Amino acid sequence: MAQNRRNYRGWLGDFRISVRHDFGRLFSLENYQSEKKSMKLKFYQSLFLIAALGFAFNQTAAAQAVDERQILNAADVPVEGAAIEDFAPKNWKITSRASGDLNGDRLADWVLIVAANDFDSALIVIFKRASGGFTRAAVAPNARRCDCGSVLGDGTPAIKIERGQIVFFGSSGSREAQEKRMRFRWEAAARRFLLIGDDLETIDRAVGDTQTISSNYLTNLQIITETAPRKRDRKRTRKIPAQRIYLDELDYQNYWEQFEEQRENL
Repeated sequence: MAQNRRNYRGWLGDFRISVRHDFGRLFSLENYQSEKKSMKLKFYQSLFLIAALGFAFNQTAAAQAVDERQILNAADVPVEGAAIEDFAPKNWKITSRASGDLNGDRLADWVLIVAANDFDSALIVIFKRASGGFTRAAVAPNARRCDCGSVLGDGTPAIKIERGQIVFFGSSGSREAQEKRMRFRWEAAARRFLLIGDDLETIDRAVGDTQTISSNYLTNLQIITETAPRKRDRKRTRKIPAQRIYLDELDYQNYWEQFEEQRENL
């Protein structure tokens, strides 16, 4: 009988130890998983904080740069030159270029983007001469000014030549994303580049709604197209006031700010 009690106590003791061991493992595992989730959350919070601080820093730097802007003086751009590089004024450098026939003479003309720093840039257009070298066709100091940095881009337009026209295009925004395009064509009588049309596409990336506004300043007609998931597309055309805006006088940011004000009243 005494032997049985000793065996029972021994078995009970082993059982208690086993239970404590199993519960200890269980709680340790739960603690480990909890700690793992906590560390993962802190990691993503840190990444978000770093991204937010970086964006804030860029915005602050951009704001400071706006206060100290350098605007290209057209008089500093040579009237003619033997090479493309001759048209970059002192302390300005060519950062991008596009080539194509812009005045119908079948010679390769150039659109140059010149920059004084990371924030200030301007546009120069030069025509190729049959006899060699180039002549200045247009200087647009504010054609690329855009203090509208965002998640999808800094808002500054890129440039290309398409079907004999200078085309501006660029993206900006975050949840509400925007694609902007402007088209300029050489007007021989005025000897200037005239804005002949623009497009603004606005997309709500959360719900998929899209609005596209396409304006033709040769016909003075504007087409507005609106699409949304599970809804019928809407398309309407309206007459718009005549306007004549030339490349050399374009203030890109001002232009689109006024356009946005008009869009709100559509």
